[in-house]
Amino acid sequence: MVPRYPPIMGVDVSGGYNQDSSAITIIDSYTTEVLACLNSNSISPIDLARAIYEITTRWYPNAVINVERNGGFGASVLAALINSKVKQNLYFEIKDRVIEETNDGIRIVRKKQKTRVFGLDSTKDRRDLLIEILRQRMEYHKDKFISPIIYNELKQMEVKRNGKVEHSDNSHDDQVFSYLMALYVWYEGKNLKETFNITKSSIKTDQDIDEVVTGLEEKYSDIVKEIEFIQKENEDNPTLQQLKETQKAAGILFPDFIKKERQKDAEITRLMVQNKVLKQAYANSHNMTPEDVDSLFMANQKGIPDSVLLGFNTYEDNNQSPEEKINQLIYDIEEEDR
Repeated sequence: MVPRYPPIMGVDVSGGYNQDSSAITIIDSYTTEVLACLNSNSISPIDLARAIYEITTRWYPNAVINVERNGGFGASVLAALINSKVKQNLYFEIKDRVIEETNDGIRIVRKKQKTRVFGLDSTKDRRDLLIEILRQRMEYHKDKFISPIIYNELKQMEVKRNGKVEHSDNSHDDQVFSYLMALYVWYEGKNLKETFNITKSSIKTDQDIDEVVTGLEEKYSDIVKEIEFIQKENEDNPTLQQLKETQKAAGILFPDFIKKERQKDAEITRLMVQNKVLKQAYANSHNMTPEDVDSLFMANQKGIPDSVLLGFNTYEDNNQSPEEKINQLIYDIEEEDR
């Protein structure tokens, strides 16, 4: 399946003598994310050209191929590809080439001609530009080159005393530079739409992605606050109160729970009967007299048997008056004491 957007293939060429490696990195021209990597320290330039040809014709027929012209090795790869049917895929730049010089006795006149130059020169200025692209990518687009081999090479790159950024003495940077060769096309290429049908789009930075995640966290926090607000509104809900009591009782044996609840009720009753206003209000709400409330308090002081507490709902289910309920409780207590 041909990719919807033309991939960009960056190629860093070596001689294949088990020293530096030849490397290929392919990126998506729409997102600039890394799609594939190839790395070999034994492949010859001609075999590398064959590999590029096979990759292009089989999997990426609309790829743009940018090869570094670093002396004879890169030039030999380009020469092989120019004489193949993937020539139309090769990245090129239009430059002025001096084809003739004349001297009119006063000055030198140079005749120039517009020339299509394939690949990329490895000059100092060009290398500095590639390193600057790398700095920008590491600062703003780390998520777009999740590649083990690129990562491992980046870990071992260093700044030399002369200010040059390159690999350490016992490491390599070929994959990194093949990646930068691909990125050069995206950042610096001219007339990409007309020549290679590449339409450059806006790409999100790491910071923008972080802001999106932060936004989600803020929304999530709002949801939590909203849930808490709803719960506070329903604090008087009997079901919610029962659930809270059940949660408090978790891990407590049932007899201990009953005892604890009885102690709480007794303490509440004790505080209530000490206040005349509260005692009268409680008596009025339950159709009792203050004396009935005192009798109930005395019963609680003696200790209501568990059997009475567990069966208390049966007293509510019949038609007993409050006085009859209290008398029944007192009778049960007295029977328990006997």
